[in-house]
Amino acid sequence: MTGAQAYRTLPKLAALSALWLVFSGKFDALHLGFGVLSVALVMRFTRSMALEKTRADPGRLMGRARWRPALTYPFWLLKEVAVANVQVARIILDPRLPIDPVLMRFDGRLESSLAKVLLANSITLTPGTFTVDLRAGVFLVHALTEDTASPTALSSMRGRVAAIFGEDDGSIHVLDVHRPAARPDGLP
Repeated sequence: MTGAQAYRTLPKLAALSALWLVFSGKFDALHLGFGVLSVALVMRFTRSMALEKTRADPGRLMGRARWRPALTYPFWLLKEVAVANVQVARIILDPRLPIDPVLMRFDGRLESSLAKVLLANSITLTPGTFTVDLRAGVFLVHALTEDTASPTALSSMRGRVAAIFGEDDGSIHVLDVHRPAARPDGLP
């Protein structure tokens, strides 16, 4: 193993092993054996995926991810999910039920496929929003209200994802916002 390979492999090995120990909470021989096997399998499969990615697109290696933004992003996303949960709860508990669904199409202006998928999944994980489609870097997002899919919030999320992959931290470009037609029976 060369120094560059060790630099990429050892942190992943340590992180996966630590996650296994934390999540399993068991330190007997059987569970530790399962942990070693699981970590080995994950390392093997992700290595082959990284090699395939390198062969397909040598300019966009998975190893190009920046560690600090990658490590802080899950905590930031958890905070955003908690805030969105409160917002959605307020909407649902309001007697007027101010649900005003909106479909927003925007250009995420991300280069790597992995960054696009991470942004799409992050949007979907945030309550009140759902990524319906992603084609050629253009996202179609459904939201309960226009506020839950604000361009400012989506640009902030996009900027954090871009920072992980060392891409330009510009903002999104909203292409259009569409409100579904009201139902004839007057219900939301």
